[in-house]
Amino acid sequence: MNSEESNSVKTVAMDLKRLNRRRIYNLLRNGRACSRRDIVMQLNLSLPTVVQNLNELSEDGLICEAGQQTKTGGRRAKTYTSVNDFRTAIGLDVTPHEVAAVAVDLCGHILARKRLKVPFVRTADYYRQLGRLVDDLVLNAGLAAAHVLGVGISVPCLTEKDGTHSYYCKALGGTDELFAGDFAEYISFPVRLCHDTDTSAFAESWAWPEHGDFFYLMLSNSIGGAVFINGDLYNGDNCRSCEVGHTQLVQNGEPCYCGRFGCADCYCSAKPLVKLTGGDLAEFFRRLEEKDPAARDLWQKYLNYLAQLIHNIHMLYDCRVVLGGQIGQRLDGYLDTLCAKLAAMDPFIQNADYVSVCKAKVESAAVGAAISFIGEYVSSI
Repeated sequence: MNSEESNSVKTVAMDLKRLNRRRIYNLLRNGRACSRRDIVMQLNLSLPTVVQNLNELSEDGLICEAGQQTKTGGRRAKTYTSVNDFRTAIGLDVTPHEVAAVAVDLCGHILARKRLKVPFVRTADYYRQLGRLVDDLVLNAGLAAAHVLGVGISVPCLTEKDGTHSYYCKALGGTDELFAGDFAEYISFPVRLCHDTDTSAFAESWAWPEHGDFFYLMLSNSIGGAVFINGDLYNGDNCRSCEVGHTQLVQNGEPCYCGRFGCADCYCSAKPLVKLTGGDLAEFFRRLEEKDPAARDLWQKYLNYLAQLIHNIHMLYDCRVVLGGQIGQRLDGYLDTLCAKLAAMDPFIQNADYVSVCKAKVESAAVGAAISFIGEYVSSI
């Protein structure tokens, strides 16, 4: 065997070792505590391989003993579990009038959260307030600063892949672009910017890994989309994929903030609903539940437009469509009505069981922004 072949064999062996290590760790991170035998059986690995990796993961602080299995004869087997707060990350969701902040662990579970009512403006004072918000969250949650991987900042803007720059920020009002460096001056951890719909979709993919391929439709103050294919987010050539909020639903329709007319954002965002309640979405749904005639009429119009948008998406992607955002997470009680409208539109199916309501309902954009750091770390184990 020549040196090139020898190096190739070593590389394959090293890759296999890393793969086994990651598989064992992810089994413990995603499930119940397992014994050595459990791991051998579930992952089809040899006992020596399992023992070696458990020892190394324990030494690294990533897992710990969880106790012993119930005795069924013979010695009780030790069980192992992941140390989920061994590393943490912070997520911020920046919107025009407030900021949500969360701390999450290595499973993407929320450890602590806070909200700050503050109008968005590109000033040093605004960035300073966000820095204090992060520091307060870390302190109140009792997080070790050295174990915080970074701060992901979700914004309703188009965002470069490297997370340093966001642009087309009209949804925030009064600004054309954002730079991660401006936030980083007042935040003592690594910072990256993220598109809010992408982060919400990431949170959903962690909350429900069984989704498979899916299109995430965010229905909030603005409309956004993201599609996961083979477990990965498809960004498009220019990081502008799935901007369904600016597909035209009504020719020569309502004016959109983008400067065009009849965009889906004008009809399927929260904006048409909260006109009835002075900007209060929760109040609109309260009236809807109380069968207020004006709310019910407006809701039927809204569902008609939403069904058209979802139908268009499904015709293009032919995959599950997950409804998220401030409106999407409230749609459980209205899904049958929506699906009936969708089934009537579709020439190929008799029911629209491809539509579901999101599982990640709590601060999903902020959680997903934090997961951008968590996911990278877990992949490196």
